[in-house]
Amino acid sequence: MKNNVLETEPFSLPTGKYVKSILMMILSDWWWGIVLLMLSCVLLATLVNVLFIYVGLIILFILFPSALMYIYFYYSTTQEARIAILSKIIKIEETRIVIEFEPIVYNHDDDKEIEKTVVPKPIYISNTDVRNVENMGSYIRIFLKGGKYKFITIPFEKVKGIQDEFLAHVLRYNDKSNI
Repeated sequence: MKNNVLETEPFSLPTGKYVKSILMMILSDWWWGIVLLMLSCVLLATLVNVLFIYVGLIILFILFPSALMYIYFYYSTTQEARIAILSKIIKIEETRIVIEFEPIVYNHDDDKEIEKTVVPKPIYISNTDVRNVENMGSYIRIFLKGGKYKFITIPFEKVKGIQDEFLAHVLRYNDKSNI
């Protein structure tokens, strides 16, 4: 750790891993609703009419996948998705979090010889905007207050240096007396 700046190696999250983490976050909050809905269909099928089993199957195989598709498209069009899929370096400083993106090189389909390089602007997030930090096992999620961004996901395998030091430094954001 030099000058109290902790940083990651360049990384990006695959979209499948990003959406899976979003789904797990939502299901961990709302699992009881799905279970309650399915149990009520089974209870109604045993007490009222066996046809409520079909209602439960419709919910399970038509409505639930449709809801998952809605969640996928809703979260894939957010700023967090952009942050997640672009290659970046995240620096955790004393007063802010800096997200520096790697240059993007692409070719136009019309002209294969011309390469264009675009460097997205870095993002600066004050440490007072951090609402919560959670250790999710193989990655850490930093939840933010309001603004454009809701959270940032950082895999532990991409942390430079000692992972425990990085985790301790980031988890101190949970203690509001330090902010």
